Amino acid sequence: LGPLLALFLYLAARDATAPGAAASKFGALCAAPALRGLGACSFEVYLFQWPVHASFAGLGLNTSAGGEVFVAYALVLYALAGSYEAAVERPYVAWLRATFAPPPEARGLAASPSASSLAGLG
Repeated sequence: LGPLLALFLYLAARDATAPGAAASKFGALCAAPALRGLGACSFEVYLFQWPVHASFAGLGLNTSAGGEVFVAYALVLYALAGSYEAAVERPYVAWLRATFAPPPEARGLAASPSASSLAGLG
């Protein structure tokens, strides 16, 4: 696993190009919608992996054996995680951002006259 992590870090560092420059093939691969979708629900996969595994074990299905049981486990896990991310987390985060957004004057503090006078410019 270590060499794969090193390869990922090397390719990611090579892809750190100047703004506006074309991304490498690795960057284009990482920007693929399918991989971005998997990344969007990765925290939920982390949260749900143990309860789903425990449910499978409670049904007498060994997810460590591989084969069809593991594929079913992965499909159920990602379906649950993706559904939770789309139906619960995304609307809740949007609500939080709208409810607790800073006032407009705090967002444009650097451009306001009071901020320039505080900096000794006004």
